[in-house]
Amino acid sequence: MKKFTLFVVLLLVSAPLSAEIYGLSIGATGGVEMLKINAPGAEHQTFTGIGLAATISNSASPISYRGGLEYAWKSYPDNTKFYDIFILLGIEHYITPPLLPTSFYFGIGAEISTFGNNQNKSVTDFGVLVYGGINLSMGMMALFTETGYGILFAGLTTYSHIPIRGGIKVSL
Repeated sequence: MKKFTLFVVLLLVSAPLSAEIYGLSIGATGGVEMLKINAPGAEHQTFTGIGLAATISNSASPISYRGGLEYAWKSYPDNTKFYDIFILLGIEHYITPPLLPTSFYFGIGAEISTFGNNQNKSVTDFGVLVYGGINLSMGMMALFTETGYGILFAGLTTYSHIPIRGGIKVSL
């Protein structure tokens, strides 16, 4: 059993430093969404959020494709609850400095947002998100943090948001 444990530890440690950008990686995210609705009388909102993300990469290219789903919410004292569900389909570009376990990335993607409340009123809008982040590779796992700026188009009104996320992802 000791030899098997040592083998598994050595395998994980000896994985390429940039293992998270090859093949498929999945992860969990958490953070905040800061919303600004560009309408008279609207106020800034900060939502707590959790999510899932998946990235598909090709080892011959620094370009990867990402899909993400995030659920963000906020409660008010009058028992009103608002939620926001973001779906992101994006393209990322990785920049990995030589011999370092970190990689930087930036991306752009199309997003769909459903914003609603507990009175069963919701609206779905489309938009664009530009984002960037940093990965810290630990063999087959990576910690990451990212931020961005998104604009959603809601008829005559637009609203913007700034996501600030952190998380962990695992390469498969």
